[in-house]
Amino acid sequence: MKGGSGRHAARVAAGILVTRVLGFVRERVFAHYFGNGAAADAFSAALRIPNALRTLLGEGTLSASFIPVYAALNAFGNAIVFAQAIEMAKTTEPKALIKALETGSFKGWSMVPVTFPQAEGSLWHNWSPPLMILKYTKEGQTQSDAEVAYTLGEN
Repeated sequence: MKGGSGRHAARVAAGILVTRVLGFVRERVFAHYFGNGAAADAFSAALRIPNALRTLLGEGTLSASFIPVYAALNAFGNAIVFAQAIEMAKTTEPKALIKALETGSFKGWSMVPVTFPQAEGSLWHNWSPPLMILKYTKEGQTQSDAEVAYTLGEN
């Protein structure tokens, strides 16, 4: 292997130094031509807005709060789809629900059509992990204590 991590680190450091020097030169040139007026303020704001957006959206400030909200919306969307499947099946019986999910088209919270086509052949019976519909009989019951009402592929 030619070179080492020190050489790569030196290249990165040199690149950072060059961009800092060029940024300083840019600021000096624009200060000379624009002065201290509204045009200079507009230029400065135009350069800072993309960095502020990257900081907010890409570096974790808003993503830490956005991801849980998005996950909650997805869970709500699943509840909407299952409510539509129950309405289509006219029952909560698991086999009828599976049939409704396979044959229907549903709208989630994003209003994008959601379908669950049946996979033919060996894939339909060999899901890993298997798709199950659980039946909860008590309030606060955990998933491990719930009764398995239907397992995909069983008749």
